[in-house]
Amino acid sequence: MKRWTAGVCVAFLAGCAGPQISVTEASARRVGFLVQNSWLVPMQDVDEQAAGYCRRHGLSYRRTEAVWIGPALKRVAYECGFAEQPLTPKLEVRRTPTATAKPKAVSDDPKVAAWTKAKAATDAWALCLRFDAERRAKETTEEPLVVAQEVVNACSGLERAVHEPLAQVGEDSGRFQADLHVQAVRNASDTVTSIRKITDVPVSGSPAF
Repeated sequence: MKRWTAGVCVAFLAGCAGPQISVTEASARRVGFLVQNSWLVPMQDVDEQAAGYCRRHGLSYRRTEAVWIGPALKRVAYECGFAEQPLTPKLEVRRTPTATAKPKAVSDDPKVAAWTKAKAATDAWALCLRFDAERRAKETTEEPLVVAQEVVNACSGLERAVHEPLAQVGEDSGRFQADLHVQAVRNASDTVTSIRKITDVPVSGSPAF
């Protein structure tokens, strides 16, 4: 949970910064990437870039490394292997399902499902904070911290949606909730200050940060 929490906090601080995939090494047999804001980048997207690179050399690809090197950075490496074979029709072999055969679930772990729901709610919460802060920054002249508190209150429903699935599986805590709440207020305050600097909207009092 600590790694995920750090990623969430960095996501708030990053504001509008988007995900980025950069090539760090490239050879006939190997290609490596550095993924920034990696919690926003599906591994399938990185796999597709590696597949495209290896295919230009007429080779298949295989992921050999996927390592977190920071709260928002991941290093991913691939090997380009055997030459790809042209697709040929294959005879379909039908098998009679047995009584014991059961479809495999993506995940039977309730904690994994809870974190997935919390991550989706966090993304929606961050958008709510950003858009509402940008709007209120242009409509009011109150201090950024005052506006930020109003923004967080307006998006409180999504804030609860982050914690509810975690609380149900015992993965939430008061400290975790408090840290995210403080981070949300800071992020909204920074957004208000930034928008007012761009649009020359007067600010009442000094910025909180």
